[in-house]
Amino acid sequence: MDEDTKRKNKMKILLVTFSCLLILAIGYYLIFTLDIFRKSEENLDFENNIAQEENQEDIIDSSEEEIEVETTLFTGKYISATLPLDWRIEEYENGKGSKMLTSEGTYSGLTGLKIFKDDVELFYMQAVSGLGFSGCPSYAKFKDESTDYYQQTLTDNEVSGQELEIKDFTTTPYTEFKWLGVPFRRVEKTYVYDVKPGNQYFESSCVFTLLSFYDLTLYRIDGGYGSSVYDFGPTGVASPQDLEILDGILKSMSLVN
Repeated sequence: MDEDTKRKNKMKILLVTFSCLLILAIGYYLIFTLDIFRKSEENLDFENNIAQEENQEDIIDSSEEEIEVETTLFTGKYISATLPLDWRIEEYENGKGSKMLTSEGTYSGLTGLKIFKDDVELFYMQAVSGLGFSGCPSYAKFKDESTDYYQQTLTDNEVSGQELEIKDFTTTPYTEFKWLGVPFRRVEKTYVYDVKPGNQYFESSCVFTLLSFYDLTLYRIDGGYGSSVYDFGPTGVASPQDLEILDGILKSMSLVN
């Protein structure tokens, strides 16, 4: 092999070696650059996630602050309760504030109560006398009803001839609270109370809008007979948000000693 051929072969070998080294260098540079870019994206995503979580926490905190309502304590002659600042209670006594009292006789004590938001009446209760009925006209069915109580209600209605209207709330959401010791459930604007509290069942009242508070005397008839029977309910203009606030107001109620 002459010197010229050897020189050409060496040049080929050097060219191939240089090309391989150049390819390896370019490959390493691309891998290194892509890795840096990938890590930068990961860091950016992480920072974005942190920022989103902080913003979400701010939204939650802000909503919680909006839900919190400044309240005041109302103390009347008969009832005290916690009220939002734009709400108020008016008490009526001695036969006033009720359209369900007989004209005969005199009355003393709490015979009416209304709850207002600003100047809009949203809830009322009024004393009742001279009202009677036989049997059980209405029944609220919940999942935890007592079948024995239900069957007894049907039996009593057969004797009295009263037809029973059944409201099936077994799959309906409800709110629950106690109003002056009476366990209540509210389904939208329907209030039902448990007539036999203290067991594992909810045993429905027979007239949803008629309530007798347990062991309480809130007004007297002719200065003698004590009673706590009231007709009650929300007004037609009460919104779902108003009803939730009313739950809290009723729950907070207590008697003024």
